[in-house]
Amino acid sequence: MWRITTEITKQIHVVANQLPVLPNEKQGTRKVMGIELINQGHLEVMKNKVVVPVEATNTYDVPFIEMETVNHVDNLRQAYTNGGMLAVHLYIMNSAAHHEAMRAKYPHFFDEAGKYKGNEPSAN
Repeated sequence: MWRITTEITKQIHVVANQLPVLPNEKQGTRKVMGIELINQGHLEVMKNKVVVPVEATNTYDVPFIEMETVNHVDNLRQAYTNGGMLAVHLYIMNSAAHHEAMRAKYPHFFDEAGKYKGNEPSAN
């Protein structure tokens, strides 16, 4: 474990500010009424590893993926704490690959120059 000093904290902030704003996938579940699923054309769901018909009045946990903005400061602090400057360097190098992967998977969240514009597609 590496100790984070005041000077390291300053350097982490400088590095984080130079990295591009990036999205990250976050998996979760939300409660959905059966009628909403039926209206979307989902007539069956998996419940306790068994396929069952959707009932309009029941509530179902539906998995989803939401996008959140990567917190470079927190990630760089964690990287430094776990592996020192080498881990910080690896984080920086991997952020470019992560950017390209997210841009390929979610092109509507990026402008033509490749800059992440948030998790709401533009109306343009």
